[in-house]
Amino acid sequence: PRSTPLYSSAASDVYKRQSLKYVERVYSSNVKAYPLLGTKPIPKNEWTKKVVLNKKNFLGKDMRTIKKLFFDHEVISNLDCGSIINIPVINNNIILGTMNILHKEFYYNSETVKLAKPFASLLSGYFLFHQQNMKTK
Repeated sequence: PRSTPLYSSAASDVYKRQSLKYVERVYSSNVKAYPLLGTKPIPKNEWTKKVVLNKKNFLGKDMRTIKKLFFDHEVISNLDCGSIINIPVINNNIILGTMNILHKEFYYNSETVKLAKPFASLLSGYFLFHQQNMKTK
């Protein structure tokens, strides 16, 4: 039998020029739904306070939570996803971006957040490299 993947959709967003206004997508497992290098505004809500300002992980277990916090909740729902983990990628206490993974509703829990967290730290070097290249464009 085939094992269930850790995610059914994944993305990584880098904050543009250390701005807390926009992010740029640098990875997507579904470029049709979430194109690479597109920008989107960072919402001003409790998600931003938790993840961006306080540098804490976010777990959204269900579609109700996602709908409340994410403007693209319809895209997420159309991908048959209903739970999300966002983990800040941090270097020298500065948030560089987030690692975002999605799956079916109620798939993720606090234990899966703990399992995913080490992978976010691996993105730090790539995010720094990408931000440097963004500054020269």
